Amino acid sequence: MNKLLPLGLLAACALLLAGCQRSGNGRVVIVPKVPADAARGSAQSAPSGMLLAPVMPQPRITIDPRDTVLQVINAALRKGTQEEQQVIAVKRMEEVDSPVRLLVVDVDPERGTYYFQSWESPTNATDNRIFSLAVKDLIGDHDVQIEASGMNKDGKLTLDIFRRSQDPHGTELVYAPVCQIVADDIHVEESDRPDTYTVDQKNGDSFPIDTFVRDPDSQDVMDLLKISYQWVPKEGRYVPGSPEKVPGEKAAQAQLSKLFSDLTPGPFEDFLAGSWIETPSDGTRTGPKVTPAEISFDPRSR
Repeated sequence: MNKLLPLGLLAACALLLAGCQRSGNGRVVIVPKVPADAARGSAQSAPSGMLLAPVMPQPRITIDPRDTVLQVINAALRKGTQEEQQVIAVKRMEEVDSPVRLLVVDVDPERGTYYFQSWESPTNATDNRIFSLAVKDLIGDHDVQIEASGMNKDGKLTLDIFRRSQDPHGTELVYAPVCQIVADDIHVEESDRPDTYTVDQKNGDSFPIDTFVRDPDSQDVMDLLKISYQWVPKEGRYVPGSPEKVPGEKAAQAQLSKLFSDLTPGPFEDFLAGSWIETPSDGTRTGPKVTPAEISFDPRSR
């Protein structure tokens, strides 16, 4: 059979054949060789069956010329309104370690400009290549939060979640951080809510967040600490639970079990998400010093 496999499945198969480690966290894993054209996902060279990234909306406000726009999302941030607002991610590229910042653009027909910036905040992410922005209902309150996933200068993954808060000076859209995480691995455990949730007045289930960091008390770099975060309405934020030790071998087996229990592209693409750096399988190099190849994969933008 000569059917083309999905990109995520092809990449995951290649993962088992080439030696590598994820950039920044010291865990030995495996990485595929992805052609540059495929990684870019351009319309001219996209292989059959690959989903192309949608055209990014244009900012509705003037952006500081020192900033580079990384991502723009049109979204209905206000309940019961037809007008869409914008969330814009920008970074000052000349300052390498500067944070990725989020801007919210609101709508006011009574203003001369119509669109205006109502809020701004830095995130923990600094890498412009590994960044993803989303607007979704994470905590189950029938509203949407802003979710920013990225990587910092030390190669750690970052997650910043912002929830709408009360504007002390009026009714403009402003937000407050309710979850800010830096870890070796971060996964939001999203699940489908019942169809009745859209019409039900009660709050629904919130999505927990699982994180993994290297165990500082272990000599084995594969041994991890798992910390789960749960939404606590009384505190108005995600609260971390007690750290749970996870032996490296157990973590690897659980990861492989999850990958091969569902052969759809999604789990493989989630596993590949992030930055990867090539290393020899035995951990040594011979011959002249060569800069290791690095690739990045973002499942959302492809």
